[in-house]
Amino acid sequence: MENRLLLPAKTNKTENSKNSVLRKLYLNELKTIYWVEKQMLKLFPGWIRAATTRYLKASFKGHFSATEQHVKRIEEVFSLLKEKRTTKRCEIAERIILNAKKCIKLTKQKTLERDLELLNTAQKFERYETNAYRKLVSFANIFGELQAELIFKETLTEEIEAEEVFIAIEEDTLNDEFFKTEKDDGVEELDEFEAAEEE
Repeated sequence: MENRLLLPAKTNKTENSKNSVLRKLYLNELKTIYWVEKQMLKLFPGWIRAATTRYLKASFKGHFSATEQHVKRIEEVFSLLKEKRTTKRCEIAERIILNAKKCIKLTKQKTLERDLELLNTAQKFERYETNAYRKLVSFANIFGELQAELIFKETLTEEIEAEEVFIAIEEDTLNDEFFKTEKDDGVEELDEFEAAEEE
């Protein structure tokens, strides 16, 4: 008689445990990007006022509108997943915000340094968000949630495009004629960024 080693059937339990962990990671990523997008909505008005060039202001205004749509899409995904809309604080994004505020306040209004610092911060956020949405696309794909996957892909495409725009604007900013002439007329103006921070 052939001897066989009988093992307990653990496959389903192990698979369920794995899916449970992945689901938790998926929802945590969703809650975190929800928090980040909402923080962006708070930041953009101050950035728009603090930016010098019209194309940087226009870019921030455009991305503010896009971010409003991103928030609505995330809320749509929460509904699709039948999950409560909740946010999860992101330490990485929080550090970017705090460092940016500190660095921006160290620069003068209507200077090349101020605009470059704003652009640097915007690009950091875009890189973070692009990475987050790539993960969400993968999670939605794993769980076979096609509608959520398509929503995340749409936002991911927009985030990649936004990062490319900010990179192009950085080059334009470096060559902008406004910053090639001295602008010190002895009159100290109200700093738009600090004014927005106090509101």
